[in-house]
Amino acid sequence: MLRSKTVFLALLAMCAALTTSTAFGQRLRQALRPAQPSTRTVQEQNFQRPDRDADFAAMIAGENEGEVKLAQFALKHAQSDDVKKFAQTMIDQHTQLVNKLDQFTAHREHRAMSRNANEPVQNAAPAEAQNNANPQTNANAPTNTQTAVAPNPVGHHEMLGLHHEIGERCLQLTEQELSQKRGADFDRCYVGSQISAHIHAIAAMEVVRDHAQGNLRQVLDDGVHAAQQHLAMAKDLAKKLESSNRSSQ
Repeated sequence: MLRSKTVFLALLAMCAALTTSTAFGQRLRQALRPAQPSTRTVQEQNFQRPDRDADFAAMIAGENEGEVKLAQFALKHAQSDDVKKFAQTMIDQHTQLVNKLDQFTAHREHRAMSRNANEPVQNAAPAEAQNNANPQTNANAPTNTQTAVAPNPVGHHEMLGLHHEIGERCLQLTEQELSQKRGADFDRCYVGSQISAHIHAIAAMEVVRDHAQGNLRQVLDDGVHAAQQHLAMAKDLAKKLESSNRSSQ
């Protein structure tokens, strides 16, 4: 039982670390990094990323929605009243944070756009091939490096879409693992997963907060504080469940 629990928690830790420890995480950070000073005009720089805070809010809101869904799943399958109470608290408080973040994402429209960003662009490759085959097509292409803007092969909406897909897949795998547990074993595994999940949540919100502006920074500050409380609750509950398990043996 201890071995299976260790493997399960390792899976959760891997899912939580995907966006920060892989090449995808590096690309995501690059896409959301503040623009460096350049020779572009002020108008071009402002047009480049007018919705940075909306991106940040969409990313964190998506992760909190995953927490709500997992807590709803746990509420249906948990045995302990304490675990059910904890799951309901996660539903209530993470939903509150999602609602606050939605103020920065135009009532989910921004997140809906990011979720659909991975749809393939029709005829993109043939058009590029045609331009390469006919040099005259590019005869009027800008040659001044001060005004030409290099195309971004992976846009920030696409990166948000990938981030959302990874979160959905992690949620799916976690529910699959938890569905194989019963009773007290389910309770311990769910609460254990919440420890690693909230460590990741704290880290994510702290980093994003340092790059955000205005009112979003305060919302993320409140989110970090709430996640720290949730982490402490999960640790205390894990100890209580483990003590109860030992006494019943």
